[in-house]
Formats: sequence, C-alpha cells, structure tokens
Amino acid sequence: MNELLTLAVIPVVIIAIIHKSVQFHNNPANPRLFAVRIYMYIAIGVGFTLGLSPAYTFLGDITGVPNIAQLCKHIIGITSIQCVQFFLHALNDPQKSTARAKKRAAFTIPIIGVMIAAFFAAPKETPEPEHFLAVYATAPGMGLYMVCYLLLFTIALIDLVQISLRYRKQARRPLVRAGATFLTTGFALAFLYVLTKANTTAVLLNLIDPVLPTNDTLSHALLVAAVVSVILGGTIPAALTLARWPRRLRILRALYPLWLDVYRATPGVVLNPPRTPSRPPTPSPASTRELLLRRIVEIRDGARETRPYLDPSVVRTAKEAARASGLSGDELAATVEAARLAASLHAARDTDAVPASVSTIEPLANLGGADLDTDAATLLPVALAYATSPIVASIIHEYAGRATYA
Repeated sequence: MNELLTLAVIPVVIIAIIHKSVQFHNNPANPRLFAVRIYMYIAIGVGFTLGLSPAYTFLGDITGVPNIAQLCKHIIGITSIQCVQFFLHALNDPQKSTARAKKRAAFTIPIIGVMIAAFFAAPKETPEPEHFLAVYATAPGMGLYMVCYLLLFTIALIDLVQISLRYRKQARRPLVRAGATFLTTGFALAFLYVLTKANTTAVLLNLIDPVLPTNDTLSHALLVAAVVSVILGGTIPAALTLARWPRRLRILRALYPLWLDVYRATPGVVLNPPRTPSRPPTPSPASTRELLLRRIVEIRDGARETRPYLDPSVVRTAKEAARASGLSGDELAATVEAARLAASLHAARDTDAVPASVSTIEPLANLGGADLDTDAATLLPVALAYATSPIVASIIHEYAGRATYA
C-alpha cells in the first residue's frame, strides 16, 4: 500500500518540475528562488523514490549499509521542508530571508549530525523499506534519532503554518488565496504525520500506552497528502496566468491592427518593432501579460504623440455617422474614439508639418484603468471598431493625406 501511495506522488513531482522549468525559461526572473524550488521538487521526488523497495534495496547494496535509504529519505525531507521555509520567507521578506536561512542551517546541521551518529549506533542488517520504525524502534540510538528528526520537522512546520496563514490573509487574487490554503492544509497534514510518528515511536519504546493508531500506512498516507497539497499550493497561483492566456491572447490580436498603425505613425513609442507586420505574434502564457501591458502603453503613447492632430470635425462626422447607423452608448463612444485615432494616426504618418495647437480632447485610449485587465477591457471595443467599423474606414478615406489640426 505504501508503495502505491509513493507511486502517486512521483508523477505530481515530475509535472511540477516541468511546469516550473517552462515557467522559468519563459520568465527567468529570480534564478535563486527557481533553483531552491526545483531542488525542493527533485528532493521530494528522490525521497519518495528511495521509499520504493527496488531503490531502497539497491542503495543499501551499493553502499553496503542496509536501510541507508531511510536516513537519506529523512535528511532529504528535512532539507526539502527548509527549502519551503526559505521560499516563503523570500516571498514575504526577501531582505531577511537569507540571514534567517543561515540561522536555520546553523541549528539544523548539528542535529542532522546527531541523527547520523544515532543511526549508525547499532547495525540494522535487514532492509525494511515499509516497516523500518516498527522493526528497529528499540535499537540503540533510534529513540534519539526519531526525536531529532521529528523535532526539526515540528519547528519548521510551526514556522510554515504561521507564514502560510499570513500569506493567505494578504492574498488578493482568488487563486493565490487558494494556493495559500493548500499550503496551510499541507502543513497541517504534515503535523498529523509528525504526531502519528511520535505516537508510534513512544508506543514502541513503551513510553506511553497506545492512544492513537500505530499504523505505518496511515502516517505514510498523511505524508503523501501533505506533499501533494504543498506542491499544489505552490503551482495553483501560476494556473491564473494559464487561465487568462486565451482571453489575453484574443485581446492582443484584436489590438494588433491599431497597434500596428501606432507603430507606423509613431515608431519611436514602440519598443520592439513587428518582425512580420502581416501576422500578429502568439506569445506563451508566461509572456502574454507583459506583451499586452506593453501594447496598451504603446497605444496610449501613440495616442498622446498624435494628439496635436485630433480634429473636432472628425468627432462630429463620426458621431453623426454612428447615430445614423443606430449605434449608441458605449458602442458609439468606442466607434467615435476609433475614428478619431484613425484620423490622427494617418495624419501624423502622412503629414510632415506638426500643428502648433494641441487638442484639449483626451483620447479614450489614453485613459488607464485600475489594472491590466481593466485597461484591456477599456481599449478592446475601440480596437475592434478601429479594425472592423465601416465608419472608421470612411473616416480614414476622407481624412487620408491631410493634417487634421485641432
């Protein structure tokens, strides 16, 4: 049963490693945190793999130390949970995270040394991948070994629960809050794992009467559930980016005709000129947000640069045509704004002289919202009208080649 539970964890770990590697490749923002996180996932995967009988026995055979895999699993577990600590501390207080990690290491390393010494205090000749504690609990040094192991886990978990609760309280986005909830749940399950292990150890050493079940499968199931929950907590927030990708990609493509004319009229405001103007790019989920933000800013800047060319007569003509076509409300406003932008962009592109006067009309494309998605939603109907409205096309035809001075 324990091996089946272990096999359920390994694919989750592999998916998490691939997901984070792709995410880092697309957006290499913080190599150190990425390295810590990847080590954590790899360590978890290796630790659970060592719990499988073939790997457990193989490591014992090549080292000549039966059950050495058990010691390796526990040390890997301790370092993994400290990686989680470092990662969450780095998110909450990056300036102090390194100093705190050094203090934890100074406390942890000597205790791991005691664990190693206690493990080798007596030979353990028979490999026991599933029932190691039940078989060797009374061996010399094993009581001290388990105290050290569970002590390090408990101290780390107390810290992690506090951090995750604080992180959840501060989270604004629903998926970030869900991720923090999974983290907290995982740490709570890990506490139950520590409790069952402590109870089993105490019962086997005849220190207490049985109160809780002394079941290796139960404690292993709790550990598996804790690990899966923590991994989900660390990856769910990134799902927000993936979930928003189709919509943001559609908006990017809708903005493209307007953005392309902004580039042609005011190339100086565009950071990266289009490689193939006839075809809009298809960015990855990780880079779509940044590209959409840049496009919105560049369209705003282009609207500002061509503001001297805004002509009230364009507005009047566009309004009359829009009302005659049955448009009203937001649809009318978006069409008029698109016509105004079309006239000013084409005039700026086709006219050498710059008007001395500046229009007092603030373009809709230049008005920002509270966040990226609000900005995109504000600009989207303007961009759609710009690309598809016959009214805008007629305005472009009428005003092409002449400056539309305010």
